[in-house]
Amino acid sequence: MRLGFYTLLVFIIVSWAAKAQRVCTTHDYHEILLQEDIRYKNERDIIESFYEKQRSFKDEFNVKEIIIPVVVHVLYNLFEDSLSDAQIHSQIEALNRDFSMMNEEVKKLPEEFAAVAAPTKIRFALARRTPEGQPTNGVVRKFTPRISFSDKNDMKFSKKGGDDAWDPSQYLNIWVCRLQNNILGYAQMPGGPKETDGVVINTSAFGTCGTARAPYNLGRTATHEIGHWLNLIHIWGDKEDCTGDDKVEDTPPQGGPNYGIPRQQPSSCGFNSMYMNFMDYTDDAAMAIFTAGQVRRMQMLFEPGGYRHGLLFSKGLLDAEVNPLPENIVTQNSCLQINNSSLKNAYAVEPNHPVYHSITEKDRSNWYVFYNTRSENNFLITLHHLQIDLDISVYDEEGVLLGRSQSAGNNNEIIVLNNARPGNYYIKVYRYQGATSNSCYELHLQQNIKPYEIENLNKSFAHNPKTLTEQTLQYKLYPNPAIHAVNVEFYSDEENEFTISLTDITGKTVKQKAYIAQAGLNGLFLELDDLQSGIYQLTAYNQEYWFRQTLLINK
Repeated sequence: MRLGFYTLLVFIIVSWAAKAQRVCTTHDYHEILLQEDIRYKNERDIIESFYEKQRSFKDEFNVKEIIIPVVVHVLYNLFEDSLSDAQIHSQIEALNRDFSMMNEEVKKLPEEFAAVAAPTKIRFALARRTPEGQPTNGVVRKFTPRISFSDKNDMKFSKKGGDDAWDPSQYLNIWVCRLQNNILGYAQMPGGPKETDGVVINTSAFGTCGTARAPYNLGRTATHEIGHWLNLIHIWGDKEDCTGDDKVEDTPPQGGPNYGIPRQQPSSCGFNSMYMNFMDYTDDAAMAIFTAGQVRRMQMLFEPGGYRHGLLFSKGLLDAEVNPLPENIVTQNSCLQINNSSLKNAYAVEPNHPVYHSITEKDRSNWYVFYNTRSENNFLITLHHLQIDLDISVYDEEGVLLGRSQSAGNNNEIIVLNNARPGNYYIKVYRYQGATSNSCYELHLQQNIKPYEIENLNKSFAHNPKTLTEQTLQYKLYPNPAIHAVNVEFYSDEENEFTISLTDITGKTVKQKAYIAQAGLNGLFLELDDLQSGIYQLTAYNQEYWFRQTLLINK
């Protein structure tokens, strides 16, 4: 009898402990999407490739201030689940404390983990304007006939008893409802369907008052799930054998999740466990930090070309306007002068968001960058409202010239880029032969699923070099005669585009390369193994400078 009593008692304790443990089904949902939606798999590959590429060439990463508009969809069957404004605001306040590292738990960090903890500089604010431009307090309360929901996304659709998402490129959608199977919440990682993009939080784990229940009453479930929404993986890499990878360098290997509030420092895989990380499974009171590596991974989504870069242009936090005026109007031919005169300072442009800029008197060009990640990979680039003779060129991320428009005078410039592969693309707007003016121009990038078909398309791409000025570059060509390759060195007074061309004795072009020269000394290595012995002319030129020299290939 006593044995049965203790067996029952142990069963009750174990059952209670299992019920009390944090349950997040983000990884399970992620794996299902990978198997069922090839578009999601492709998007995830692109997102991770972009992250690795950005991380590889950006040794120094500047963390920037970001404010994300939030809409909270409150779904209730019982009146008590309709949530007060105070409870909703308490969650937003908790998010901003956690993401800025202003929470009290930070003061108790072990030294080894305090060294890598970092604020994200990401903040959250309830939306003030709907996608239709109407005023809002950022909260949608809706009665549902459903008592509770599973993690199958029904809460995200009005026709299934939920509420439809707001445009996820402009808002963070948070659905709050009762969840089955003790699930505290789950999120959709970047790259999934737009209509389900966002996070879901159980009514009992949202905010710090009202329906929030200990040990999940400090708002950390939303912090955890929004971490997933911002591309973070569980700290143990979702493998419980020390082989998991959360793709962040400054989080130690971990053989599985930690639960509750550890009484002493846990360890696994030969390291102390970072149990206080927001991406572990401990109770709210034990959570405290994101690491600098996690911050970089989240922030990378907002870089030009990052998956959530569009949120930087959201109107969700602007006051609603009854009759909104068109944006970026050129007023009396005056507009912004910005520091984007070099490739490293390229200004990020978004499709269907025209920019109105001018080139400063001291500069000769402006650079822009855009990124293609979607199937809508056809682009139309136009330059309008020209008061002086400006031209444009487009390059891929390797610096290869893809298109150039050089209309005469102040005529519009146009370039079509169809079937673009994923990656960075750069636009250069530059003056022709030193034309000077502070007047504005409009640069407009458009994107479409279908290829653009424009009359006289070939003329848009035609390279009609304008008369070259007699300004000769300082240059050096060696070895000459050459056998396998030749080195070309020259000085440029600024970052500029040059075309390197090699012609044979008949005038036929046998090699040509568009080259973005840096300010100062430039070196170009030109392979010659595919050419026969003979006499050639090597020419380097742009709109203002040039040089030409005879090259002898002797094999």
